[in-house]
Amino acid sequence: MFLIKYTDSKIIKVRSVQAASVYRVAHGYKFLVKDKNNISEKYVDSYVDYKSAVINRSMFSAYLLKHGVTLNKKGNSLDLILMKFEYGVDADGSTGDGSRPSVSANELRKYFYENNATITWVTFDKNKKEVPELTKTITYKMLCRNPGKTKKGECFFIREELYNNVIRYITMGLIDKIPDGKGAKIVELSAYAPLITATAIDSALDTESSGLKDSSDFVFEIKSK
Repeated sequence: MFLIKYTDSKIIKVRSVQAASVYRVAHGYKFLVKDKNNISEKYVDSYVDYKSAVINRSMFSAYLLKHGVTLNKKGNSLDLILMKFEYGVDADGSTGDGSRPSVSANELRKYFYENNATITWVTFDKNKKEVPELTKTITYKMLCRNPGKTKKGECFFIREELYNNVIRYITMGLIDKIPDGKGAKIVELSAYAPLITATAIDSALDTESSGLKDSSDFVFEIKSK
């Protein structure tokens, strides 16, 4: 029996963000909220809406941790984000001039596929006051689609400084062979790049049922370089 083990990988906890909220903040959109009695409305500043996501143990996570991705004590990282496109952006009428129109989820997807996403992560203390020295502004670039949600277009974005190294790894260098300009199959390639993120943690393969002659036990320890 073959046993596959990843000996130098860890789970990476990242933030899952809504593209609409990232776009609103970046372009100064405000949105309407009602008071507690649902009587009056007012425009308020936008904020980045995020939850938690996980990059499972794999060759991919091991490579990331060996090539610039850092974790805090709780295993969280701001070096990557998972961007979702579950809804679009409503028009902002606060300016009165139509300068902030509505943007559909499909338009957001196209926009962020072609443009970077810059997010300022603000840290607050126990009294809910901002801690300026811990505030971080990070620019992310689209890396690949989420293998489990390709139809929805969910994508992993990575810190811009780490992009070149990691994109070459997950595309086996093919990214360097794609010409710049219109017609380049960048998005199509991104659909196949996530294959390296597939996980088979401590997976066993029965050699007899698979037709292999030798049924001895083997352990393969996979390490990233």
